[in-house]
Amino acid sequence: MHASLGVSADDPLEVELGQAMCSLAAAKWAPGSLEQYAGAFRRFESWCAERTPPRRALPADAETVALYMMFLTRHANTFSVVKTASAAIAAVHRLNLSPTAPTSHPLVCLVRDGAQAVLGGRLVNQKDALDFEVLRKAALKASGSDDFMLRYSVTAALVAFCCFLRYSDLAILTARDVKFLDGHMELFLEQRKNDQLREGSVVVVHEGCTGACPVWWMKWWYREMDLDPTSETPVFQRYNGRVTRFRADRCKETMGGQSAPYHQVRSMVLKLLAGELGMPLEVVEKRFGTQSLRSGGATLVAAEGVSDRMFQRHGGWRSAEVKDRYVKDTLQAKLAVTAMMHY
Repeated sequence: MHASLGVSADDPLEVELGQAMCSLAAAKWAPGSLEQYAGAFRRFESWCAERTPPRRALPADAETVALYMMFLTRHANTFSVVKTASAAIAAVHRLNLSPTAPTSHPLVCLVRDGAQAVLGGRLVNQKDALDFEVLRKAALKASGSDDFMLRYSVTAALVAFCCFLRYSDLAILTARDVKFLDGHMELFLEQRKNDQLREGSVVVVHEGCTGACPVWWMKWWYREMDLDPTSETPVFQRYNGRVTRFRADRCKETMGGQSAPYHQVRSMVLKLLAGELGMPLEVVEKRFGTQSLRSGGATLVAAEGVSDRMFQRHGGWRSAEVKDRYVKDTLQAKLAVTAMMHY
């Protein structure tokens, strides 16, 4: 976008205003969405380059985008792949001030709608919701251990479980976003995925009295990492895996100061579950993922009859329909249907 503005490189004020304008224009999308779109558009560019003759990705014509949508529909398991690609192409064209909007063309719309009809109902490899007892046992084990990585994993898992957090929520959490108050903790999520108005979301966490209390573990983490509560340092940080394996006594020193990438958070969670469940890691990988923490917390609370309004607010869901996708009905809830028949 910046290259399309015609900003004078000799005028410092114009350069500054041009950069600020680009940042303001990009503020329409959350940072996580922009990162996702960047990867999706790179894949579109690669696909265009592989055609004979190569097709142009920017600006792209409607036929090129429609063909790419058809290609994705053939190879994707869910409609979200097609939807993300379409949103990425639209965002990049808009940010580059393209005069055309290929994703709005009738042909592209028809192909996209058809893809939704074909793929939209599939739920492929849906992960299981996690039982809180697994985390409770892991927390009790970690509380009596000096294993830094085990304690790190337990802290991240408990916070994600009890706050219904996605990985993207954990990744944006900085030291100043967490407030320890009397009897509870508050997490401020500046740009939660479903926060359409970008007003931010505050998640309130009750302080418990057991070894599985996320507030206790978060306080420990702040002390251990010496986190400045006024800084923008990521709470959950990237670590050097190789050094961690060979210098277990100095794990804290392997933290890099940047947000932990998805693959590290996922690896920590899966290893933690494999150890507690006594299952091979490859079996755990098929059943669980980072989303199991969010759906596990939602399932646990739903069974206790919390009001939908508070439930949705805590999890950042826009509607009950979206929220219900994360909740797994308990056996007691399923039995209640026929129990009402009093036979």
